[in-house]
Amino acid sequence: MDYATALKELEDYYSSLLIIQYHNKPKAIGMIKSLVRALFADMILFKIRDGFNILREPFAIGKQLDCIGEWVGVDRIYDAGQPLYPWYSYVDWEQTTTDQYQGGFQDWDDPIVEDGGFLGFDDLIMGANKTALDDDLYLALIKMKIIKNSSTHTMGDLDKKFKQYFNDDIYITWDGFEMTYNYISKYAPVIIVAQNKEALPIVNGMVCKLNPL
Repeated sequence: MDYATALKELEDYYSSLLIIQYHNKPKAIGMIKSLVRALFADMILFKIRDGFNILREPFAIGKQLDCIGEWVGVDRIYDAGQPLYPWYSYVDWEQTTTDQYQGGFQDWDDPIVEDGGFLGFDDLIMGANKTALDDDLYLALIKMKIIKNSSTHTMGDLDKKFKQYFNDDIYITWDGFEMTYNYISKYAPVIIVAQNKEALPIVNGMVCKLNPL
């Protein structure tokens, strides 16, 4: 079948789906056919498809990701008052002349910013402030929620889906009644957000642990 014949069949098919009141209305039929030509001949349909792609580059970004997140049931907003990395601090606050809100024993002039360092004022904003994940981390969160929505929540199915969506950047190890998420440092922030948003798939009756690689 050549392109012109295929396009005509599509035009006829979609125009035939008009409700009965418009079956014999030339303007209505013409409008549907023109929309079909625009969607297929101008490749708009494929641009829409590719614009919402989450499995291969170029990935969906910005508003497209927000739309996908709305469909799957998770947004990119999280509470900035929760630390997104492993941290260490003493209970007593260090009282300094620089700022009374500085916590732990972190040096104010030379802070330890590496993962696993001290929790400082920039890491834990006082109050329930809200902020948003960037596109890369939000895409990862969406993938986790899709896995949770579509998985049978068996060990084999979760292993298969995480391999499909994350290769070996995020994977699960199993030990009795414990399941451990192992993940590279890139995904450390979003794993915590996914857990707090209940978007991280967890098998019923199992204890979930997190292990940054």
